[in-house]
Amino acid sequence: MAAKDGLTNVLITDMFEAEVVRGLLESNGIPVMVMNNSLSNVLSSYGAQVSIMVNPTDADAARKILSERGNE
Repeated sequence: MAAKDGLTNVLITDMFEAEVVRGLLESNGIPVMVMNNSLSNVLSSYGAQVSIMVNPTDADAARKILSERGNE
């Protein structure tokens, strides 16, 4: 998993699913940053991919939560 600015990527998905995942992780006490992987913010609303980024210390817990949900 790539790290950017001290964060670890735990999932790449579309913006709509990213909001669901953000809510799931944050409700489990894991702060989340959603990073747009597109060159255009306009495209991100229409299916472009985004990365779910978490602190490295939370990465294993986040992956476990996602795998239990079936999203890894």
